[in-house]
Amino acid sequence: MTINYINNFLKIALNIADYYDNKGNNDENFLNDEMTKEIGLGYRALTSYLRKGVQEVITLQSNYHKACEQRNYEKSIQESQKEYLLDVFGDEEPYGINDKDKQRIKEFVQSIFAEWDKENEDE
Repeated sequence: MTINYINNFLKIALNIADYYDNKGNNDENFLNDEMTKEIGLGYRALTSYLRKGVQEVITLQSNYHKACEQRNYEKSIQESQKEYLLDVFGDEEPYGINDKDKQRIKEFVQSIFAEWDKENEDE
């Protein structure tokens, strides 16, 4: 599964960052390490990029899961609306109703709301 590869990669990146930070803090000769010279970064810059990259991937994962949750919520609402339209109108998509009938439906719904408001006032 891809997510395991991503998680393992992030763990490796953090381990590399820890390795370079610990080595750099404890070994003054390491400051001129060939690998860090080759990529053009000091060990602090290297570890900073690694950790910030990990943070960005975690943010992307979080955003992805939030988007999936929102999509599922929207699908649920859409299904609920279709069921309601089917129950009330006998059709999932009653968009063929003419303007005159739409107005009659709106007036009828407003009269129901007015009745509910009156019932709530009486209580």
